Amino acid sequence: MAYKTVALTTTGTSLLSNANRVCCEGKYRALLEIPDDKVREFIHNNIKTGTVERLSAEINAVIQTDRYLKKRDNEGISTVHLLLSETEEIEKEKIFLITFFQQQGFEVQADTIAGLKYKESQFKVTGLRSLINRLIELIEEYRDKQFRVVMNSTGGFKAEIAFATVIAQMRQVESYYLYESFNEIIPLPFLPLNLDVAYWSRYLNYFRDFANGVPEKEADLALRRLPEGFRFLIEYHAPAGKWVLNLAGLVFYESLESEARVHLKTIDPRNVFAMRGESTLWSKACNTHVAGLEDIPDSKVRILLRRVLRLSFVRKIELVDYHEVKVSHGETRLEYKTHHADSKSHYAQYEIKCKHGVQVINIYLDPGFTEDLLLMIGKKASL
Repeated sequence: MAYKTVALTTTGTSLLSNANRVCCEGKYRALLEIPDDKVREFIHNNIKTGTVERLSAEINAVIQTDRYLKKRDNEGISTVHLLLSETEEIEKEKIFLITFFQQQGFEVQADTIAGLKYKESQFKVTGLRSLINRLIELIEEYRDKQFRVVMNSTGGFKAEIAFATVIAQMRQVESYYLYESFNEIIPLPFLPLNLDVAYWSRYLNYFRDFANGVPEKEADLALRRLPEGFRFLIEYHAPAGKWVLNLAGLVFYESLESEARVHLKTIDPRNVFAMRGESTLWSKACNTHVAGLEDIPDSKVRILLRRVLRLSFVRKIELVDYHEVKVSHGETRLEYKTHHADSKSHYAQYEIKCKHGVQVINIYLDPGFTEDLLLMIGKKASL
């Protein structure tokens, strides 16, 4: 089967360092001082002598991984996607890397990761978190385009390499590592492990809260309701006075969100409808007839209801009553009221509070899933 392969490639400054050492006899202490023509000379000489593997860690890794995949699968790398730190040195090096890979026949894309720089506070708080988010996004985007994704985690900061490898494991991506002076790639196959999406999705609402930060007292209460292992996914952020997901927690959360989008139920918009003989908030406030989800004129309400409908145990949402028409309630949200269970039906009742007023809804469930619903969307849910 023919397919395209993209190599997500972490990137360091070894191209500049090697050019300084070989063509400039190490005379420049600052890599930014190296003349561009000396870098070009270094690249040209190694292309001419057939020794491009000596150029840099990431170049060697891409070349060796491409050869390895061609030998194993008869299909090498088609696209190199560079992950660049937000440093002046990488900005200088970027054009040389892009030009080289293009000359070698690869398509090239590049992302500069905000906060991935030589400042400790930004590196951890912003840089690595941005890297995690972007890597998971890229894996999804390329897979949606039917690419095979491999991770080339050789160049760059050590922590950057470590988290790229962890994400590859979590997202079941083949990862490759190559020390700069080696000529044999080291495959790091992913472990055949899957997230228990059905189990952990019950706690997605808590993951979202801790991703934004939870005050200490609220965090203590939340942890009593959460699995014991959740404690290892959070840390205290003193400047904000809140508990937040640590980097491992962020990787876990982003992977869970990604998996949940695939494994949770596909939405049927017809499963949102008005109770027989009843009008709705929007028929009164906006003169809009609501026959299904897509007819609701408030986009924020639609997003919230889609989140509910994705849950595999939710059967339908019935619009049953409304009040306070044209009275704005600020932030669009769902608020729990009560629940009902008998031999005929099981549902939880919520109020939609939005800019148009209040709409009461019954969320019909498979028997025994009321607590799961409360765990996954909470007694109050907003965007």
